[in-house]
Amino acid sequence: MLDSAQRKFLKGLAHNLQPMVLVGKGGISDGVREEISTVLESHELVKIKFNDFKAEREALSSQVVDSLEAELVQIIGNVAVIYRASSNTENRKIKLPKKAR
Repeated sequence: MLDSAQRKFLKGLAHNLQPMVLVGKGGISDGVREEISTVLESHELVKIKFNDFKAEREALSSQVVDSLEAELVQIIGNVAVIYRASSNTENRKIKLPKKAR
């Protein structure tokens, strides 16, 4: 679970990112989940744009986060920002600030 300082840090990193995954009419299929998982493994922080699901974006984001064991950083408009540390510790690109006690 991310604390507020870590979430703020990730929001700053995500600011300049472009959406890497677009969710269209097909919704969140197994193929889309696999693509998000692959992108998370290599980049750790990803923006997902919901084109046709503006009303359901929060529920869909929660489904993705739960199924991929990731963290939801934020939702702004049609875009969700999701974080998951790489499973290979040598490939980790993002070093989160320590949790406040």
